[in-house]
Amino acid sequence: MTLAVELTPPPDPLDTCARFTGLPHLCFLDSSARGPLGRYSFLTADPIARVSADSDPLAAARALLAPHHRAPLPRLPPFQGGIAGYLAYEWGADLEHVRRPHGTHDVPDAVLGLYDWVIAWDHVQGRAWIVAWGKERLAWQDGVATFHAGAGIVWDSDPAAEYDETLAKARALIDALTSPRKMSRTRGPVRRPA
Repeated sequence: MTLAVELTPPPDPLDTCARFTGLPHLCFLDSSARGPLGRYSFLTADPIARVSADSDPLAAARALLAPHHRAPLPRLPPFQGGIAGYLAYEWGADLEHVRRPHGTHDVPDAVLGLYDWVIAWDHVQGRAWIVAWGKERLAWQDGVATFHAGAGIVWDSDPAAEYDETLAKARALIDALTSPRKMSRTRGPVRRPA
């Protein structure tokens, strides 16, 4: 179940991004323009999975996203988690069989992640929400939000490095969520307070 928590008052997007710089694969899609063409901004980090640049990144992203399809919550910004990242111009050049400029092989052609949470701003309405795909990432108990952070343990993991990674994620989340602002809880359809 997708959960949405409205942040009231809405935090500044750039300031919020700065608070999350300790998280891996930070993705900040900021609309500096205001009005209908610059309505939304989004911030997410710590994807639950990443697309390998060794394959067709769009096909891999579609396959990764398919089992996670969910209907968006109404009256919220349109990106509520999913695939985010970048595709380099050089990736397009490869598709068109155009020779790459010298020195462009140092940057990956694609970096895409599957994100199960996002902070979304609607600049026209002057509102912001944390949206998460389930209580694994965002849970409420007695009016307190709990946001889970962790590291992936695999056969060749360094336990000390995984522990340090988990602490870095938790510190960034604590810093971002403890600024002085009131958070209101919303599940399912969003209703604006009267």
